[in-house]
Amino acid sequence: MTGRRRQHPRFAEDVFETNLRLADEVTQIAAEVGAQPGQVALAWVLSRSGDVVPIPGTRHVEYLRENVGALDVTLDAEHVARLEAIALKVAGERAVRPQNIGTEAPPLDAVAAS
Repeated sequence: MTGRRRQHPRFAEDVFETNLRLADEVTQIAAEVGAQPGQVALAWVLSRSGDVVPIPGTRHVEYLRENVGALDVTLDAEHVARLEAIALKVAGERAVRPQNIGTEAPPLDAVAAS
């Protein structure tokens, strides 16, 4: 493992195997719906709320196209439930600096009220 992933808590040695098994479960769902795992992840995020906009990063046009393809992925209620269960099992903090989560910008409802 190279780069910034080394510093990310979800890639830490003590949680890596757990999260790798969970990624395998996402890959299984992707095979069931005929999509790539990243597309399933993005489709799940999009299914959660109309006011959520995932912003995946990529350096390659092919992955950008793949990410856009998530808009065509349909997840049924069972798949969404399975993905929700997987998300609850992910080990490690979701950010390198978890103390900063939520401090970058005010929540949308606070912006709308002002």
